[in-house]
Amino acid sequence: MAQAVEDRIVKAPLIISKEDDPKRPSQDPDRITRENVAEKYGYWLRAAVQRWREHWSVYRNLGTKPVLFIMVEKNIYADATNEAVLERPGLWLTRALVYLDNKGVDGVVNGLAAAFGGGSGRLRRLQTGFVRSYALSMMAGAFAVIAVLLAVRFS
Repeated sequence: MAQAVEDRIVKAPLIISKEDDPKRPSQDPDRITRENVAEKYGYWLRAAVQRWREHWSVYRNLGTKPVLFIMVEKNIYADATNEAVLERPGLWLTRALVYLDNKGVDGVVNGLAAAFGGGSGRLRRLQTGFVRSYALSMMAGAFAVIAVLLAVRFS
């Protein structure tokens, strides 16, 4: 990290917690495991994400993006922190999009398929094989077209 700051790859990190914040834990967390690291460091993680969001809106106007960089003591904590900050929200978004796809998009497609299937079943009954019924249908259609043309002309 120090070399990256020295080489101006990243800027010097910011300490994100405020000493006078009443929500700030008074002591460092203890008995940290992979399963509870996000919970134990939750205050600092939320503060870091909030600070990143604030910087995002400012830097967007400058045409650049701030980087969210969270350092932890052990690699296994890094995996759990990454999971809590990035993976879980992404998983929720993915589940919401899958639900929308299944209920929304697939619902519309399946509904249209059912409507066309039902409509074609009803239209199939009109096909009797008798020429006289087809001629009667064509004559009814011609009268309907003439009626519409007359209605439009005299309205």
